[in-house]
Amino acid sequence: MKVEWDNKITLEQFRQLYYTDASIILVWGNRDSGKSFAIPQVLTKKAIQNNTFRCMLIRKQLNTVKASIFDRFDKFWTDKKLDSLLITKTKQPIEAKFINGSDFLGRGCDNAANIKSTTDPSDAFIDEADQITEDEFDVILTTLRNNKTKVQCWLAFNPEVEIKSKYGVNNHWIKERFFKGMTDAEMYSPFNEFYIDVKLEDEIVRIKCLSMHVTHDDNPYADKNRIAIYESYKNIDYNKYLVWRLGHWGRRDYSAVYSNYDANLNHSDIEATDKDALHIGMDFNVEHMAAIVHVNVRGQLIAVDEFIDYYDTDAVCRAIEQRYPNNQKIVYPDSSGKNRHSSGETDVKILKKYKFKIMALSQNPLVRDRVQCFNNQLKDKDKPYLVNKNKCPLYSNALESIAYDKNYEPDKKTGLDHATDAGGYCVWYTYGKKKNIIYL
Repeated sequence: MKVEWDNKITLEQFRQLYYTDASIILVWGNRDSGKSFAIPQVLTKKAIQNNTFRCMLIRKQLNTVKASIFDRFDKFWTDKKLDSLLITKTKQPIEAKFINGSDFLGRGCDNAANIKSTTDPSDAFIDEADQITEDEFDVILTTLRNNKTKVQCWLAFNPEVEIKSKYGVNNHWIKERFFKGMTDAEMYSPFNEFYIDVKLEDEIVRIKCLSMHVTHDDNPYADKNRIAIYESYKNIDYNKYLVWRLGHWGRRDYSAVYSNYDANLNHSDIEATDKDALHIGMDFNVEHMAAIVHVNVRGQLIAVDEFIDYYDTDAVCRAIEQRYPNNQKIVYPDSSGKNRHSSGETDVKILKKYKFKIMALSQNPLVRDRVQCFNNQLKDKDKPYLVNKNKCPLYSNALESIAYDKNYEPDKKTGLDHATDAGGYCVWYTYGKKKNIIYL
């Protein structure tokens, strides 16, 4: 089956997809970027050139596959007069078979058995991949098995987080699984190849991945009025601007506790030196001790390090002392530390044992007051609260992700509250209403 194919029918940014040998391809960014049209073009060329090609077209619900994916393929085939190469094209069931034997099959995550029973699929195209769960993705990925050709899993999505996950409301499983540890420059790169290394006995097997981040700036045919609408959100709602205009990860669930925190706007590259006094907010929990280390630069607090999920107070104090043996250490603890016991003696006594200076309140402030103080400081005109997100990745994620529960209290089920509480005690002491201070 010979077809003269000009790759220039595909927008320039996406032409690299014709040549990738990656096993997992993530094509993502904002709306109107052209990704949903480019991938059908690339996959159609694969189908024409490879008679062992079999691609599952997948969405969360099978009944949406026809209108969202299959119709785009169908329109492309009709526009480019490729229908003559098809021997089957049906919409119930969703199927298209080329004369060389390659085919496309519609599948939905609402019928996992239908996915798993597909014979020898070489490819999966998951449209709106942000809507499926990680477990559903695992079913798809492990179903791809074809001994006659390389298998590839294609994910297209907008990074709009609207579901809660075990990683928090603003940290989607895709972000956690494929982009964890990347800098923003790496994550939002137009073309980024990377590897997931898996050890098999004495051998390291490398799974090649490709991330292509795109925006409607990559699509010269994007409607200018729509772009102008997205651009207008810069002054209306900056979070929506990040998602809809820049194609950055962002939440659509607006129950975030620290709604004023922006990992980019509240970022600082400052790190602690041996000469800095360290201001350490600390939350006491057995097995989930949290301490957030700050420096105070002329009255401005900057989080520069984190100690998360240590077993007890002694363990976290020991770790802080080992990492910062020469610094003065001032701790702003959970006021319950004078009563609680995380390792046989009160937490405050343990802090004293390490010769940390303790600045405490007779009782903790009301949660809503502490949160309001924190949110105010994040947007303070002169001395906003800053976080070195590279040194404090877990803390930064917690500030982005922790949401209110149904009682409008910070959700404790995710465990994100330990870090935010620790940082919050230091913020409250520094900027809040300091009453009944105890110097211990």
